[in-house]
Amino acid sequence: MDTRLFSLEPNDSPGHIRTALEAQANNELIGVGDPDPPLIAFQEYLQALAPWQVTIPFVIELAAGIGKQASAPRILRDFARLNSLIKSVAILRHPHRKLDRKGRIIAEIEDYQIIYDLVGQMYETTITGASLAVREVVQAVSEIGEDCTAADLATHLAVNKSTAWRRARAAIRNGWLINTEGRKGYPASLKLGDPLPEKIGLPSPERLRGCIAVAGGETGGATGKPIETIDESEHGCTVAVETDGLFLLHLLSDTNRLAAWDEAIAQVVGEAVKSLNPDEDLKEMVL
Repeated sequence: MDTRLFSLEPNDSPGHIRTALEAQANNELIGVGDPDPPLIAFQEYLQALAPWQVTIPFVIELAAGIGKQASAPRILRDFARLNSLIKSVAILRHPHRKLDRKGRIIAEIEDYQIIYDLVGQMYETTITGASLAVREVVQAVSEIGEDCTAADLATHLAVNKSTAWRRARAAIRNGWLINTEGRKGYPASLKLGDPLPEKIGLPSPERLRGCIAVAGGETGGATGKPIETIDESEHGCTVAVETDGLFLLHLLSDTNRLAAWDEAIAQVVGEAVKSLNPDEDLKEMVL
C-alpha cells in the first residue's frame, strides 16, 4: 500500500495524545455530532453542477520541477494525484476563478499553495522514505555517538521509549542506522549507517508563480501565451444569487445545469460558502 498512497507520519507527541483522549472522552459523554448542514449542502450543490472541468496552466512547470528531483516510476501516479488535488481546490473556489474558452475552470497558484501546505511533507516522506521523525532520530544518534540505545534516544528526543524505537526501526530498515547488537533480549546498540537521502520536495509556489501573468489573465504554461478567458458579460447563461449579502456567481453551460439550480439550494449554499474559512476549512475539505 505504501507504493500507492502518500505516507503520513502520525503525530504521537504527548500534547496531541492528550487532546485526542479529551476528544474521545467528550464523544463518549455527549456523542458524535451530525455533519455540518452547510457543508452537506455545499457538497450537494457541487454535485448538482457536476461534471466539473479544470485546467492547470502551470502544469508543465510543475511536471518539470518534480521530474528534476524524482525519477521513480511511482512519481507518475503521484503526479496525477497532485493534479487531482489542485483541481479539487479550484472547484471549491470556483466562484473566484475564471473560465477558459472551453468552459474549464482555470486553477491558480493559490490553489497549488493549499496542496503544497497539505501534502508537501507527505510527498517528501513518500518519495524518500525519510520522514522528519526518522531524520531526527538519525541526527540524534549522530549527536549521542555510537552504542546509542533506545532509552538514550527517548531521553534525547523527549519521547517515550516505544516511539523512539519505532522511529529507529524505520531508519534501520532503510540502512540509515545499524544495530550492532545481534543478541536477542539485549538492548539495541545503534550507530550511523548510510547517509540519509537528499530532501526531495514539491516545487515551491514561489517558483511556479512566474508561470502566471496576473495582468491580462493566466499564461499557458511553458509557452507563455495567454489563456483566453470569458467573463459573465460574454456568456449567454449566467446565474447570480445573493443570499444575506453573499454574491455567488456561477456560469452555467446548459439548460440541464440551470434546472439543477433552484432557490432552496441557493439559499443553503449561500450560507455554506459564507461560513467557509478559505485558509482552514478548505484544507479539511480537500482531504
